[in-house]
Amino acid sequence: MATQQAKEIGNKKAEQIPQSNFVYGYAALYPKGNMVTPYLKEQYTKKTKQFWDKYYRSNTTKSFKDRHWLLREFNELLDFTISPVKILEVGCGVGNSLFPLLNQTEHLYFYSFDFSTRAIDFLKKNELYNENRCIAFVHDIATQDLPSFILESSMDHALLIFVLSAIIPINMQNVFSRIYQTLKPGGYLFFRDYCEDDLAQQRFENSQGQKKLDEKFYVRVSGTLAYYFSLDEIRTFANTVGFEIVQLEQVCKQVENKKLEIIMQRKFIQAKLRKPIIN
Repeated sequence: MATQQAKEIGNKKAEQIPQSNFVYGYAALYPKGNMVTPYLKEQYTKKTKQFWDKYYRSNTTKSFKDRHWLLREFNELLDFTISPVKILEVGCGVGNSLFPLLNQTEHLYFYSFDFSTRAIDFLKKNELYNENRCIAFVHDIATQDLPSFILESSMDHALLIFVLSAIIPINMQNVFSRIYQTLKPGGYLFFRDYCEDDLAQQRFENSQGQKKLDEKFYVRVSGTLAYYFSLDEIRTFANTVGFEIVQLEQVCKQVENKKLEIIMQRKFIQAKLRKPIIN
């Protein structure tokens, strides 16, 4: 049922996307069903920043919905005794998590970063950007230590929302390690990302112009990357650096695509990971 739905969605999307949209990446050069060649895989993994900059240049701030659900799912963000509560936001994009949380709270202060220069430019131009409550900067946590102004054990909590899946798998453990170092004891890492066997993963296997780089690892037409996780993979990342697993589960959602007039069954992984309190 899900596989058939993925095929139908893929066909509808192929009909609606102009052929000119397939020029951002290399994937459209290869027939459906082929793995990306080693050369092109190297190009995609080396040029992730450039592809995301191109993506934001084309889509500006209109690609992703604001995440008004964050406080409902991660209500620990509302618990505080001292203000401000410092939040490290990894992969902030154009502010789809940041701005809803700034609007819904008064006690949170954000250190938000993304490796796309263009995304940070858009974020800072937003009228809701307030330097009294956040600082936004360009940084690649997958390959670089965090800046010196973010001290070890200085952050109350961290957000990693639909970011890890866009990172090359060999660098994913580095992301968990660097976040862990910045958190205070008792601080949470709040996580949500794509789950294996999600409808979007099935669509990668059935839609024109979307290709496979490795097991569960794909390149979109735009040249951006997408990985689909198992619960065991996230558990391993967390355990390796010493996080306590407070929550780790698969979340199933019905998502309506009004443009395509369809209801999609989506699967995500959600986690709350806590740095142990030192006794």
